[in-house]
Amino acid sequence: MAEDIAAVDIGESGITVARLSVLPSDELRLLHAGWLPLPTDVDDGEIAKQIRRYWRTHRISTRTVSASLRTRSVSVKTFRYPAMTDSELSAALRLEAADLLAAPREEIVWDWQLTPSAPEGGAPPRTEGVLVAASRRPVDRRLHLLRSAGLYPVRLGVPSLAAAALIRRSDDGPAEGETLCILNLAGRDADIVILSRRFMYPRTVHRDQGVWTDAVAELAAHVSDAVRYCRFSLRQGEVRRVWLTGSLDHGMSLAEEIATRTRLEVALWDPIDRLGLRWRPSRRDPDALERNPTALTVCLGLALPAS
Repeated sequence: MAEDIAAVDIGESGITVARLSVLPSDELRLLHAGWLPLPTDVDDGEIAKQIRRYWRTHRISTRTVSASLRTRSVSVKTFRYPAMTDSELSAALRLEAADLLAAPREEIVWDWQLTPSAPEGGAPPRTEGVLVAASRRPVDRRLHLLRSAGLYPVRLGVPSLAAAALIRRSDDGPAEGETLCILNLAGRDADIVILSRRFMYPRTVHRDQGVWTDAVAELAAHVSDAVRYCRFSLRQGEVRRVWLTGSLDHGMSLAEEIATRTRLEVALWDPIDRLGLRWRPSRRDPDALERNPTALTVCLGLALPAS
C-alpha cells in the first residue's frame, strides 16, 4: 500500500495543503485541499504554529509530508552525459552541483531526475535529465520549520518540477513529437518549463519587487526567451501552446495578454477540472476549491506518489 502523504506548499502569502490517493483504475482522488493565508513578513515560528493549528482543525490523518522548497539558492539545470552507471552519474552531478553553486560540497544538497532518452539513428546511448542543487542552510531551515509544526518531511520538491509532473500525469501533457510550455506563477516567482516527452527545461525567474501579474510585458519576454533558447540552442521542437497556472489574479485576461505578446496559444490550467478529480469536501472548508483552484497545481504535484 502506498504511504499516506500530504503535500504542503508554503508561499509568500499563503500555504496550500493537499492529499491524493490513487484508485485501482489509476485515477487520482482528491482527499483534501485547502488554503491557509499568511500575513506579510511572518516568521518561521508563526508559520509552524499556523500549520499545527490547520492540521488539528482539519483532522488530517497523516503527518508525513512532501513540501515545496522555494528559495533563490536553488539552481535547476538540465544535463546530458554519455551512458553511465548510477555511481558514475552521482559523482559527476556532485561535482556539477558544487560548480553550479560555487560552494564547498559539504554546504550543498543535490538530487536529480532522469528523463527518457531515445537516441536517433546510430547515436550512442546517453544519460540525461535535470539536476537540482541547493545551499544546505535553507534546506535545513525548511526541514526545521516542518518538524516544528509536528510534521515528518520525507521529500522536498522544486515547484517547477512539481507542476510539470502533474501536467505530465494529465491528458494535457505533450503529445508525441510536441513541445509545450508551462508557466506557473507564485507571487514574485515565475516557473517556466519547456516540456516534451523526452525533454524538460525548467527555469525560475524572480522579481525583487512586486508580483509577476503586474509585469506582464517582462513576464512574456522571459517566456519568449525560454522558447527561443530551447528551439535554437537546444534544438527542441517549436512551442505553440502554453499552460498558465498558479496563483492568478484575473487569469483569463492575463492569458490573453501573454498570448498577444508571445504569439502563442495560452490557456488556463485548472488541475481540479483538467484532472477530473473526485473530491469529498471538508465540512470545515466546503468552498476551498472555489477560491483559486489553479493555485493548487504545485501542491498536487508534490502530492503525487513518488515514481
